[in-house]
Amino acid sequence: MTSWEHHAKGLIEQRFNYACIYNIENEKMLAESKPNVITKDLIDYFTRGLENNRELYMSFSGKLIDGDSYIIIKTEPNYFVAKSTYKLLIVHRTQTLYIATISDIMYKPVGESIGALEKYVEHLKSQNLSITRMPKVIKTTSLHSKAPKTSNLKKDKDGDEDMFARANHTNFVAIPSNIKFEPIIAVDKFKQLDKSQLPLTLDTKDFAELTSGSDKIKQKRESFLSKLDPVNSSLLLKRRDKQRQILELTPNTSQQQEGLDNLNKDFISSVDNLLDDDQLDSKPKSTKMTNQKKANISNKEIQQYKNVLAHPDFKSNPFLTLQEHLQNSVNLENEKLKQEQEMKKQLKKQLTKKKKSNNNVNNPITKKEIDINEMEWN
Repeated sequence: MTSWEHHAKGLIEQRFNYACIYNIENEKMLAESKPNVITKDLIDYFTRGLENNRELYMSFSGKLIDGDSYIIIKTEPNYFVAKSTYKLLIVHRTQTLYIATISDIMYKPVGESIGALEKYVEHLKSQNLSITRMPKVIKTTSLHSKAPKTSNLKKDKDGDEDMFARANHTNFVAIPSNIKFEPIIAVDKFKQLDKSQLPLTLDTKDFAELTSGSDKIKQKRESFLSKLDPVNSSLLLKRRDKQRQILELTPNTSQQQEGLDNLNKDFISSVDNLLDDDQLDSKPKSTKMTNQKKANISNKEIQQYKNVLAHPDFKSNPFLTLQEHLQNSVNLENEKLKQEQEMKKQLKKQLTKKKKSNNNVNNPITKKEIDINEMEWN
């Protein structure tokens, strides 16, 4: 293959959907982009068309500078063919303008603007060259159906446009033709409804009491302070006093008693939670141990171990001293538990006394009633 044929093959493979150069004299395919596409019958068809110059071709003839004559033609199926003395060029390409010369196989695309195209044609005419333009393939694809015209819609007897007919074209759901809807009648029937039976008011009893963000912050602060000092917490006492004042303003005595009982229960539960938290706080917390902390702990344990070994009681009888130490530690824990239980008992006694005093205030008993009760028991 010569350098000219190699250059032609490279240009053909890069630029065209399909192209080939065929030697008419030797009946050989010199270069092609896709093999076994152009058959011998198709080549004969093109050569006969060039020789006979049929009407189905649009031909242009010209003369090259080196004297080799050629012809470029456009066929019916997006092909154009160029022929020199011994070679036939067949190209299949769409939507592009090309210049074709056989001698050096120059195919140059031209811009799509009309002004540039006219200037290029004048330039080619001055050089006695020919051009051919491939037909542009235009595909019109519509992604949606067009809206119906108003003239095609159904109309009523009076000439007005039917609302249901318009809805059939604009909505996804088709409305049955046997249904007739009159909005004026529907509005009149709605006005005739008994509005007293409609649930216009809401019962707020079932709804939980809503608390704002500031109230939640206050509650958290009070709970934290009550854990530090539950008995003498001023905030907790103030809160209880306010709630008592509110309950005293209410006329119903049963509501007062229920409110006080709830207050006492909340106070007892807060004290129990505090004691449980103290027990949890006494347990060692899982903290992140650094090397320095580990060294300090080990130094303390070593010093304590040395002190125990140097103690005279441990030297005389080590088992007895260990037993006494364990017994003393158990006794300390038992004393703590007793103190906590006594605190709980005292708080419960105080609360029961307050309950009795409140009951006496709410339900006073005269002396006559007391005497009658005593007489019945006797």
